[in-house]
Amino acid sequence: MDWGHGKILVTGASGQLGRSFAQVAEEYPALSFVFPDERESDITDPVRMEQLIDGKSISAVINCAAYTAVDRAEEDQTAAVKVNTEGPAVLARLCARERIPLIHYSTDYVFDGLAGKPYTEADEPSPLNVYGRTKLEGEREIASSGCTALIIRTSWVYSRFGNNFVATMLRLAREGYPLKVVDDQHGTPALATDISRATLFMLHRGIEGFDILNYNALGSTTWYGFAREIFRLAGIPAAVSPIATDRYPAKARRPTFGVLDTTKAQALGIPIRPWQDALAECMREMGIVK
Repeated sequence: MDWGHGKILVTGASGQLGRSFAQVAEEYPALSFVFPDERESDITDPVRMEQLIDGKSISAVINCAAYTAVDRAEEDQTAAVKVNTEGPAVLARLCARERIPLIHYSTDYVFDGLAGKPYTEADEPSPLNVYGRTKLEGEREIASSGCTALIIRTSWVYSRFGNNFVATMLRLAREGYPLKVVDDQHGTPALATDISRATLFMLHRGIEGFDILNYNALGSTTWYGFAREIFRLAGIPAAVSPIATDRYPAKARRPTFGVLDTTKAQALGIPIRPWQDALAECMREMGIVK
């Protein structure tokens, strides 16, 4: 990609990953980003997307739009399919026609978590829930479109923006609720700004053909371990207890082991740091840790 020309279109700009791109954009003054609002960038609407791309000198599309309400997706499958499967298909067809690369995000939830070891990009997906299934179908729509594309699989995304696990834990602790957090689901938290920087690293390196890349921080933990580290950094003596998944009511089944193998990303030279270091940076940005 020629970084001196064209614009990078970021769809889903109002979500936490899209907002994180807006944050890191300041670190790349030579680049030009387009952050349309939610109404302008409905990825399920081919007409609106054509209006955003056609004749606008767009040199790459980064799709941050997604239906991420995992439990709600079990009951609202139509909405999940529309955003997670049909929307990426619309973008892929347009990018193929315009011959520009598409970067799209997927999830560890495309796996069932039964392998007991970190999942590589080559492992066979087997989603347990509607969210994972619709994300996997979105991957397949992109792969079959013929467009130049990179799918980045990640997990447990959080940031300083919006509602996420970090914000929820801090709010509940401050409200004095005794917390019970699942301790038998294993994964890796991913800071949205780190994902954004890794994406731009790959775009600068060059996207060719179709590829899938796992990106997460180093190490793994459970939701309980994640919560404990949040409270430790914040200096909050929260009453938090570990519980098993079967004691936490949820409509959607989750993989018990969703750790992603990042060997490929590390071999490409993408900077990756321990998840604890990324969390500490996020909480400094939130003004919670000095």
